[in-house]
Amino acid sequence: MYKLLPISLVLLLTSCISASYPTAKIDSKGRATNPEATQYERQKVIGIRNALLNMDPNVTYRDADAISNMAVYYPQVLANRYKLVTPPLLHNAMVNTGFRSRGLCRNWAEDLIKRSRELNPESLDIYWGVSSRGKMHEHSSLVITAKGKSFSTGYILDPWRNSGNLYWIKVIKDPKYDWEDFDAK
Repeated sequence: MYKLLPISLVLLLTSCISASYPTAKIDSKGRATNPEATQYERQKVIGIRNALLNMDPNVTYRDADAISNMAVYYPQVLANRYKLVTPPLLHNAMVNTGFRSRGLCRNWAEDLIKRSRELNPESLDIYWGVSSRGKMHEHSSLVITAKGKSFSTGYILDPWRNSGNLYWIKVIKDPKYDWEDFDAK
């Protein structure tokens, strides 16, 4: 009986605090969408798009729009695929103990970077951001900059931090993490 207690507790917790987005999907054109997006989510898309456009006059509307929509709605699709539970550290524990297969911050970063590259933005650069590399609390996320600009001028697009609800901020203004380019030597 005592051996079933931890499993029962995990099952109870996951059923009570799952983070799901039932209307988030990939449409027929391969774009992440949420037909029932809240006003807050639609405003977030606009805010990110405007921030990207304001990074540099050469950033195109097409690129900024594609990345901002992907950044808000694709994490919702991933949350459903990952069978996400909240808070993020609980989900991490479930991945690390085999109850879930994906959903660590590095999985979010990998999946968002891959999706961003598929959008083929010509006026934006895509980075893998990392904080506290090699330490217990290492954290990964997507970073977007204007084409040819330094990593530090970009925006963190972090879906892990709020369980699929995108957190975004300028790299240099993040109050919680000190970011660096994962691929920088």
